[in-house]
Amino acid sequence: YFENVKKEVYNYSIGGYKPIEKYIKARDILTLKDISHLIKVIAVIERTIYLQEEIDKVWREADF
Repeated sequence: YFENVKKEVYNYSIGGYKPIEKYIKARDILTLKDISHLIKVIAVIERTIYLQEEIDKVWREADF
């Protein structure tokens, strides 16, 4: 369905739950509305991964 989705984004999991994979597998056919929603989910996951990396940097640099 989608090209250029990074593996880390597609395989991103929350408590063992992979939102992108689950969303796609739950539908036989993706409507335009489904595709639009999935594009937003992909963008949110990309941003989440970025923010997690930034938090990790701050944590590593923290002097406790």
